[in-house]
Amino acid sequence: MSTIIQYVPVALLAIVALILVINIVKALIRGLKKTVGTLIAIVFSAIVAAIITFIVCKPTSSLMVTLMEWLQNVLPEGQIKDLFDVNELGVAASYYSAMLIAPIFFTLVYAVLSIVVAIIVAIVIKFVPPFKKPGAVLNRLGGMGVGVVCGVLVAVILLTPVVGMIGAISNLDEEQLASLTGDEAVAETITDTVNGPVVNTLTVMGCGMLYDLFASAEFEGDKVYLREDLAVIIGMTDDLQTLQGDVADYDDTQINALKSIISEMDKSPLLKNTVAGMLATASQKWLAGEDFIGIAKFTAGDLVDPVIDGLLEVMSTTDKNTVAADLGTMIDVFAIIIDSGILKEGGDYQSVLTKLGGGVISDLLVAINQNERMHPLSDEIMTLSVRALASTIGIPESADEQYDMLMNDIAGILDSTAGMSEEERASAVQSELSVALDEYGVDISDESVQNVTESVLADLGDLDSVTASDVEEFFIVYAIATTEETVQANGNGYSFDFLSDSTTPSVEIGEDGTVTVDGRVLENYSAEDYLDSAAYTSGSDGVDFGGAGTLSSADNMESSIVTLDALIDTLGSFSEVEDIVAEAEKIGNMISEASDVLVDVDFDNAAPEEILEKMGGLLDKMKETQIFGENSTESVLTAVLQNDAVTSSLGITGGQAANIASKLSEVANKSETGYTDVTVAVSTTITAINVSKDPNKSAEEKKQASENLINVMNADNADVLGTLLNSGVVSKQGASEEKADNVSLAMDLLLRNLAEYKAGNPDAEDVAREAEAVNSVLTLAMNGANANGKSMFSTEESVGVVEMTPDAFIHTLVSSTSIMKTVEDLVYDKALGDNPLGISNLDPAEEEVVAEALQNYYSNNGGGAELERKLEAIAAVINVKVDVK
Repeated sequence: MSTIIQYVPVALLAIVALILVINIVKALIRGLKKTVGTLIAIVFSAIVAAIITFIVCKPTSSLMVTLMEWLQNVLPEGQIKDLFDVNELGVAASYYSAMLIAPIFFTLVYAVLSIVVAIIVAIVIKFVPPFKKPGAVLNRLGGMGVGVVCGVLVAVILLTPVVGMIGAISNLDEEQLASLTGDEAVAETITDTVNGPVVNTLTVMGCGMLYDLFASAEFEGDKVYLREDLAVIIGMTDDLQTLQGDVADYDDTQINALKSIISEMDKSPLLKNTVAGMLATASQKWLAGEDFIGIAKFTAGDLVDPVIDGLLEVMSTTDKNTVAADLGTMIDVFAIIIDSGILKEGGDYQSVLTKLGGGVISDLLVAINQNERMHPLSDEIMTLSVRALASTIGIPESADEQYDMLMNDIAGILDSTAGMSEEERASAVQSELSVALDEYGVDISDESVQNVTESVLADLGDLDSVTASDVEEFFIVYAIATTEETVQANGNGYSFDFLSDSTTPSVEIGEDGTVTVDGRVLENYSAEDYLDSAAYTSGSDGVDFGGAGTLSSADNMESSIVTLDALIDTLGSFSEVEDIVAEAEKIGNMISEASDVLVDVDFDNAAPEEILEKMGGLLDKMKETQIFGENSTESVLTAVLQNDAVTSSLGITGGQAANIASKLSEVANKSETGYTDVTVAVSTTITAINVSKDPNKSAEEKKQASENLINVMNADNADVLGTLLNSGVVSKQGASEEKADNVSLAMDLLLRNLAEYKAGNPDAEDVAREAEAVNSVLTLAMNGANANGKSMFSTEESVGVVEMTPDAFIHTLVSSTSIMKTVEDLVYDKALGDNPLGISNLDPAEEEVVAEALQNYYSNNGGGAELERKLEAIAAVINVKVDVK
């Protein structure tokens, strides 16, 4: 092949020489006058051929339109034909076809015209009177000179298509040619040939200029040359071959190939427009769930896919003016993702989140924010940890999901109570309904719960099985009955007619008696009973359903339950951050922390104290960012506390979780140590309570837990914990249900007194003594109510609930600053009287022993009014009646 190529210059020279010889010989024979006629014929034919070519080979001409239609018709169905769905590709095909055909078409038209015109000119010249006739020698020599010009013009015209195409190859280097041909020797020969003197001379003589005249076009204000674009396209071929293979296996080689393609593409406005169109069309199809030329949308798992979709949203609107920048950003993002190893994780969100550690996220955010069109992706990327946390701790995706869960819960309540008597069922439904509504953050009074209970039982109580749809219908009918239009209509006595024609809401009564609301056919309400239904009459009579009156749809549901959609709405916009690099680093650190939390904590099974303590560092890193800030951080904490495992373990409702999160965030936001300190305090307190009631824990372990509690206590933490340890929580932990409010108050007082004690900077020995008293009181408060049949105090023969003898217990309490103050506050300051903690009655024999211990302590320690006051307070708390004097 290289041998054939090296003879191309020889062939070109031979053709030029032949044309020159023919024209010179003809000129010598014919003389000056006839040769001038030939020159005129050549020029005239060329001009006419050029005009015809410009008309016929215009990219938008009827010829090109017909050619493109023919091409689409003959292409087989499949991926290649699908490419012509891309309008920009059709435009490019039309332009390149026109530019490719035009030089050849010009040459062919010229060849035909030149013959016809030459004949016409020869005839015309015969009738042109001669001027002064030159001598024979001058006539021949003059003709020969003009003949040379004619030969050169003909040679340039005829060789323009060939020399022009060779000129495109001259723009490629030897390495590109070697890759294209697969043979270095051939590549070297081609390089020497296309850059040799023959081709260069013909190009300079006019072949290059003439080729560019026809093989070029105006595209949206830019001049496009086929020679240059062909060189670019051929140059991109090698890079495209590099991209073959599994995307997950890409490395720097492929990334550099992509960057090279962008660099090459940027040289041609038509190519940029074509690539932009293909990317936009592909993105649109992928977003719609369709394949593009047989290629499905790239996926990297639930966590990263929203980022990919965001990228496709941007690319779906790219054009020739933005495609280079858009592709550049996309490649930067792609390179970072590939380097991180995310694509090899199979979409597992915990593994992906781990790979998205600080540096990766920081790099992604910085790269994306170099391109203003990509800014929305920043906001998508920074919510990765939020979405991962949402999946892990069970945050509802939206109000719709939350609403469906509540409707199902209410239906379940009605079904589970179906076998009860009428009175028992009403009581059970009212009780469970109150809890369910509160858990979903619906603000409702006891009276409203009773109203809902009576009405819903009246309408749905006789159904064999109640569904969520049935419950939703009930609230829809109630909502209609309470609209201002309905109330007004009822007052005027034409409510049925009003409802039939109403558009707010649209209620239709069918001929068959069906009731349709906004296109939804109600299953439980027909025209016969619709206006007499409990839901309708309750609403139209003004019966108050409270917050439950808004439950006709998820859109109206007002709730303190945090949803993922609501949480994301609290986030700021990354594009508005002043210091992008610093914020990107903070976001990266936050996501690294989130990945650690997700790996370390099993949210379904972990204890609340473990979850909260692990979350502290993450919440602090969230708070440090401008994007998340205090509002978003509080929402994340609320969602964590509303996790089913946490609420059921602590004994709190969704609404209470929101209140606790609000208080905890208030303290954390003004604390130097932030959430880390407060969540550790909460964790330590819950641990101390759990250890105090665990019979498998040793006395030393219990004492250590109480000592830890003292060490983390301060006024702010006590404030938070007072909110946390409400009556529901302490009763869940084992305290007397009857006295739960008192126990909650006692815990609040104890924690505040501990904070005051700790503020005095006691030494380690004092803290150890205080811890014994704290542990004994925690044990008493959490275990004492259920200690029937078991000794409260230890003896030589047995170990009691408190694990101390009465003497040791009394001595420990009296010696404790915080405990003694708490006991006296309960009995005297709060005037709660005897047995404020609901301690079970002691066995008479044990009560006698405890009474004797109190009296002995009084006698052995000097007596007096102050000691009497303390001992009587202790006696009241442990449910012992005694005169200590």
